[in-house]
Amino acid sequence: MHGSPLARELSIPRLLVPPTPGILCALGMLVADLRHDLVRTHLAAHAELSAEAAQAVLDPMLDEARHLLAADRMPPERQRIEMRVDMRYIGQSYELPLPLTAFTKADWAGLVPAFHAEHRRRFGHSDPQAAVEIVSFAVTATGLIDTPELPRPAAGGREPLAEARQGMRRVYFEAAAPGGGGWHEAPVWHREALLAGNEITGPAVIEEISATTVLYPGDRARLGKIGSLIVDIGS
Repeated sequence: MHGSPLARELSIPRLLVPPTPGILCALGMLVADLRHDLVRTHLAAHAELSAEAAQAVLDPMLDEARHLLAADRMPPERQRIEMRVDMRYIGQSYELPLPLTAFTKADWAGLVPAFHAEHRRRFGHSDPQAAVEIVSFAVTATGLIDTPELPRPAAGGREPLAEARQGMRRVYFEAAAPGGGGWHEAPVWHREALLAGNEITGPAVIEEISATTVLYPGDRARLGKIGSLIVDIGS
């Protein structure tokens, strides 16, 4: 509803209004994979911690991760479990995450050169002679779900169908509108009845069950192929 005036204030030329914008967060939770993050602080110099000691810390976390996914009723073939070690140079106040795939001595020793390389990639420098310490161990347990295919609008022409129009409404636009504020007669459109390719010129109101999109005078909206409204902000 407030996208157009905010875009003008921030000099943003184009807005994208996704389908069902009022419940987008809830929809995202429904279609996202299940995830549990387990983290255990264990401050120690890498050189003083063996692969066996690291495994002793991570094994109970791995067991808990599997238990959580089983409680979610996730079958084994849909379970993904990843291990991570958070590392830093001794004396630093921030750490970098490094993946750990196995508990062999080679994998454990390989974390140090991997940390130096990641530090150089992220920050442009590294110190291979400096001591590295472990800050924490982490396990991420993911349960993969079947992502639903969201419905897409049928294709149409530039002009919306007559039945998509719900009537006219007298709308007051504040001073942010081009030419200053004032009352305008604005058509009201039913978003679910719009077709891909339809264009609407402001002033207009586009209503749907979870949100209202307001086009200010001079704005132009087009419904994209996947159902997003692409709004070009008028000058």
